[in-house]
Amino acid sequence: MIKYIKENLDSIFKLFINHMGMMIFSLVVLLTSKLISSKMNNNAIFYIMGAISVLMYFSLIYTAMWEKGAQDKIKIDGGRLNKNIFSGLYFYLIANAIAIFAGVVALIFSFFITKEASFVNDVYAVFRLISHYYNGMYMWITQLNFASPVIHSLIYIAVIIPGTLVAFVSYILGVKGFKCIFPEPKRDHNRRVR
Repeated sequence: MIKYIKENLDSIFKLFINHMGMMIFSLVVLLTSKLISSKMNNNAIFYIMGAISVLMYFSLIYTAMWEKGAQDKIKIDGGRLNKNIFSGLYFYLIANAIAIFAGVVALIFSFFITKEASFVNDVYAVFRLISHYYNGMYMWITQLNFASPVIHSLIYIAVIIPGTLVAFVSYILGVKGFKCIFPEPKRDHNRRVR
């Protein structure tokens, strides 16, 4: 597994950087739109901006994984790489290990919350906060008040699933040779090699 991660570290790191960039962007946009929405007594702007943030995040995941799939297709067709359709899924899960870990810890501790202040409550609160802000693009969902801490913690894990599906499917589309739904970047073929 470590060898696999080392060989694909560029793709995993790209997904991680995309996540961090979208997290910061989403936090700025959503916190600003929340402020505007509260002044207008209408949360529509907040939810619209949340949906746009998620769509932008999905487009970054799609592009990164489609490109990796297209690169791997060349190696697979040349017999230099074994085909593994789950690579996009693995890359995304590894890149989002922090979100998964924080969500799982919050879920585990959510079962043991008490009405009195306790160590368990504090640990749950810390990991819930990490999950809430690390998944900034989903803040419009995670900020809702749910019936119990367990349900709230399940939401932090559930928001990982759509991105995982996007990464999985887009990598397969790249490997299968499907055209990217976004315009491919133009490459300068006339560059001199030194």
